[in-house]
Amino acid sequence: MVKHRFILILLSAFLAVFLLYGCGQIQELEAVKDSKATDGPTVFVDADFEGTESNGTQQFPYTTIQAAIDAARSGQTVFVKSMVDPLSVYKERLIINKNVNLQGDGNTKIEVELAAGDPVLIRGMIIFDGAEACGSISGFEISHSDFNDGSGIICKNGAAPNIHGNKIWSNLNGVLIMYGAHPTIENNNFDDNEYAVYINGSAENYTNIYNNKIMNSRDPLDFENWSAIVMDSGSRANICNNTFFQNTRAIYFCQSNSIGNINNNIFVDNRAGSFSTVCYLASSRCTANIYNNIFDNNKKGIVASATGTVYLHYNSFSRNDTDYNSFVTNTSNIFAIIPQYTDTMNYTVTNISAFAEKGSPSSNFNDRNGSRCDLGVFGGPNSLN
Repeated sequence: MVKHRFILILLSAFLAVFLLYGCGQIQELEAVKDSKATDGPTVFVDADFEGTESNGTQQFPYTTIQAAIDAARSGQTVFVKSMVDPLSVYKERLIINKNVNLQGDGNTKIEVELAAGDPVLIRGMIIFDGAEACGSISGFEISHSDFNDGSGIICKNGAAPNIHGNKIWSNLNGVLIMYGAHPTIENNNFDDNEYAVYINGSAENYTNIYNNKIMNSRDPLDFENWSAIVMDSGSRANICNNTFFQNTRAIYFCQSNSIGNINNNIFVDNRAGSFSTVCYLASSRCTANIYNNIFDNNKKGIVASATGTVYLHYNSFSRNDTDYNSFVTNTSNIFAIIPQYTDTMNYTVTNISAFAEKGSPSSNFNDRNGSRCDLGVFGGPNSLN
């Protein structure tokens, strides 16, 4: 009898503890389910989440990126976790018309997925639409929108996001800019896109393209058309501190009234096909201001039409088949220094001291430490160094 009474006392104590703490934990879990990600700074996405309810919290993430974008408030971050299977990708088409920051974990992959009947005119994976779309996207691999005017990222109607820290590859357009959009594109790797960045009529707004590696915009079967950056129909761009290599064309002014400020870049081994040119002004009334760059081992440097305007000053030329044509205004360029590189995968210059303080003496181009501008990506006010 005493033994039975002792067992009953133990069971009662256990039941009391369970009711006190277990129910509390259940209530806490239910509270998390009932809460919303909009209560915090971050909305979470995880396609591997297998729960039946999602609210965007870390415990109950959304399983699609668009659902998280739709739920997010202005200023929030949408964090997208890569899938457990390294070969798995998010197959979505995203519309962003608010100020949200889309953040991958560095391995998050997105490929295009289109429903039947989707319009062919604009097939983008990630579309920033409108002046409110001024957030950012970083930490993603964006690929395979390479058909029917497909674009990895489209910015339009005044959108001005910051596009940084992504790998953008195997698209028709890596980034397509139109209708007054003016993003900042920095610290990305562009590889094997027909056009890494295509700017179509950014009007008075300048697109900023800084500190990217842009490579392999080329196709042996279509080498006349592929270009790393295209300036079309009154475009404006600041193109600074990028490394361009193994492209058919690096920068192509294909329509009139475009302006490009092209400073402190490295152009090397751009010689895919007989038409290969670093900077080609094919149309009238275009202006290219080209300062403090390194042009090395390219097929052709700068080719301008008779009605284009090129100001070419304080650049280094070496080992190019042709440096520039007769329609280029040039002064103070140097021709005796050959860059040395760590490898032909990144083209990081090792003899940077040979190019130190050989850029324009204008204070507008000074290095970040206030000294006279160095040539190439290590110099100028937009350098990462």
